[in-house]
Amino acid sequence: MVITQESDPQEYFIIQVALAWCYSHLSGEDKGENLRQAIESYQEALNTPVSQQVLETRVALQFGLAEAHRNLPDENHTDHLRQAIVYYRQALLLRMPEADPSMYSLIQNNLGTAYTELRDGDRDENLRHALPCLQEALRFRPPESVPKDCAATQNNLGNLYSLLSSGDHEQNQQKAVACFRQALRFITADADPFLYASIQNNLGNVYKDMPGAERKENLRLAIICYHEALRFFTLEKVHPMYKMIQRNLDECISQSQK
Repeated sequence: MVITQESDPQEYFIIQVALAWCYSHLSGEDKGENLRQAIESYQEALNTPVSQQVLETRVALQFGLAEAHRNLPDENHTDHLRQAIVYYRQALLLRMPEADPSMYSLIQNNLGTAYTELRDGDRDENLRHALPCLQEALRFRPPESVPKDCAATQNNLGNLYSLLSSGDHEQNQQKAVACFRQALRFITADADPFLYASIQNNLGNVYKDMPGAERKENLRLAIICYHEALRFFTLEKVHPMYKMIQRNLDECISQSQK
């Protein structure tokens, strides 16, 4: 028996939701094709008229669509980021913070990240759109109850300030440092080695690029951060971030010796 949207919309909806979830979580070399299949199933589910389609399901579907578009690895990445932003915003129309603070903050965090990753148009304008999203996410990610989530959003805020070219550059860099240091207060290497090392690398990058009278001291601090990050990204583990961090460290050492 072939189940169609017309013959059994309820069962068709359930199947499409399951397919979307499976495709979006498949790993391997066909990541792009899997995500495209997931997008198709998410859209089919959303277009199926099902009376029992509860609000939580629609939020999850809109969020899933946004995530699939944001992570789609193809040449149209900018278009997919813009589409992801649309779906994140649609999900926020359906999810108020009081109903599900965890999901609400996750959507706000990822919406802010999508704006930060968007490189077309006015870059600073995109970053200004990202800022209130990340700040709103932090409101519902208290460090005492969700320290890892709080650290992740602080890391995203630090990245945002480090990229911002408008306003006072030195002040933006100082804000970035403050965010990264806040993030490191709430995350440990044991809790999440990848996130911890990524924050150390990001903090090192800001120190490395800081101009001014304290240049030597900033380079020294950057070197400490890179060494700490490299504890978790090694050649033995064959992590793709290893070469990038090692290159940052070598550049930093070279500058400090001038």
